[in-house]
Amino acid sequence: MTEPGSSHASMPEPQAALLQAAYGAQTTQMLYVAAKLGIADQLRHGHHTAAELARTLGVNDSALQRMLRGLVSLGVCAEIADDRFSLTSMGDYLRSDHPDSLQPRLLLNGEVH
Repeated sequence: MTEPGSSHASMPEPQAALLQAAYGAQTTQMLYVAAKLGIADQLRHGHHTAAELARTLGVNDSALQRMLRGLVSLGVCAEIADDRFSLTSMGDYLRSDHPDSLQPRLLLNGEVH
């Protein structure tokens, strides 16, 4: 069975679409946690390791690294050399200071809906 975040390229489109729908709740939770922790705000000024971000955010570094890699699989972050993470253009919409920020919607969706 294919795990969330893995490539569905070798699967027939209907099978890949069904798996994507099945993992939708996990995707929602990853985006909610990213918004709640303010990960995009921390990454807006450059590249950081999971350990650096974990110290700043006061969370477990190995859990945050898994979270960041999940965000990479969604196209929100990019992982570059030396275990460093950065925002993508999609991830910019999670920043609280972005004029078209989706952070409030993700928080509402994760906390209310």
